[in-house]
Amino acid sequence: MEQTRILNKRLNLDEKIYKANKIISLLNDYFNVDCMVPIRKSNILTTRHIAIYFIHKYIPISTIEIGKLFNSKNNKFLDHATILHAKNKIADLVPIDKEIKGYVEDLEKDAKNIALLSYEELVRFKIKEEILLKIKYFDVISLNELSLSIAV
Repeated sequence: MEQTRILNKRLNLDEKIYKANKIISLLNDYFNVDCMVPIRKSNILTTRHIAIYFIHKYIPISTIEIGKLFNSKNNKFLDHATILHAKNKIADLVPIDKEIKGYVEDLEKDAKNIALLSYEELVRFKIKEEILLKIKYFDVISLNELSLSIAV
């Protein structure tokens, strides 16, 4: 774990936040929810708490910055105490709750791999995401026009 924190200290805040968001996406995909919404349903809270647990464990970022990643009531962000409560809750449940332990074990390797991404890998991921986003919103008419212009 110490190696992960040392490697991440070289990253600037934007890069750390990008990695934290990748961990959040990992959890959202795994649980098929959006843990960034300010809803207190059990499945969303569990997802949010596990995301906070991994972010705090693997990315050297302040609890204030972690809190800013999540929406709270009244369009505010989660405060320092809420972040520590979420992290500690998961840490306390892992040894005694088989379900939570299973989730953490399933996701641990992927969360750690995200935290270990180099700067170059982060840049490649960002470029890939931008390309995929542009392709997603590229309409059929534009694709037809593009294929006609290439054929000429």
